[in-house]
Amino acid sequence: TITQPGIFGPYARWVKDMPCPTVEFPAQALLGDIDLAIAHADGLLSGNPGPVHLNMCFRENLAPDGGAVRGAPERTSDWDPSYLDTQQMHRWCSGNEPRSVYVRPVLSLGVSSVVDELVEFARRQDSRIMLLVGSLRHADEALMVEDMAQRLGAAVFADITSG
Repeated sequence: TITQPGIFGPYARWVKDMPCPTVEFPAQALLGDIDLAIAHADGLLSGNPGPVHLNMCFRENLAPDGGAVRGAPERTSDWDPSYLDTQQMHRWCSGNEPRSVYVRPVLSLGVSSVVDELVEFARRQDSRIMLLVGSLRHADEALMVEDMAQRLGAAVFADITSG
């Protein structure tokens, strides 16, 4: 086989090594990565559309039959039907909307006295600021977090529910 990561060099707008299919990797996460790849390909996040590379790893060289995984007999390549039987997957399958929606970022969402106060605090102190992001309901909330992080020079730690 050929080593895939980086094979297209700087020509790919976004690259992702997808893990081998397993019930430990939620299908919603896979759909989110595919939506992100499409957003990058369409140039929604950078204004620069182009190719993306999703490197899909597979077990057993695409063997057609399920069973024990070679080299890891405690694992199986059989699928548990409940893997796709979730509320999120039913909603996605019954609709015609992507799992995730991305919007082009803007430099600023406006002035906020709380953020301005934090920016001033960050400038006065020899401190580091971290933003811990939980569940976000709308794309404009994600843009607000990005704007705050840039203005504060903050590290961002995102919960898996943050989008």
